[in-house]
Amino acid sequence: MNNWQEWDFQLDSMLALSGGTHEYLMGAEIIPDVMDEPHAECNWHKNDYAILQLIWCKVSQVEHDLIMGFTSSQHTYEFLRDRHQKQGIFAQIILLQELFSIHYTHAKLPQKP
Repeated sequence: MNNWQEWDFQLDSMLALSGGTHEYLMGAEIIPDVMDEPHAECNWHKNDYAILQLIWCKVSQVEHDLIMGFTSSQHTYEFLRDRHQKQGIFAQIILLQELFSIHYTHAKLPQKP
């Protein structure tokens, strides 16, 4: 998933269209207390699982293997976000190292006869 910003935008848009479930990824949608609101708590877990399934369907096989142990959409999203933000910085460092390793030498041009 080298297109993190586009992927993130599309995921956020899909979840926003689903009645604001994008807030689950930010931890803004708090789990209702099971004792006070058992049905709301059950619905919260169903929504979170549906978001987790959507994420699983929208990642590469390599990333799918990395996130298989996650049981929360928020933790899964945070892992992917952190991974791609670090990957972006690492890729920039590699590119800079490659640029600084380029050396030019003065070569004598062949003389015309």
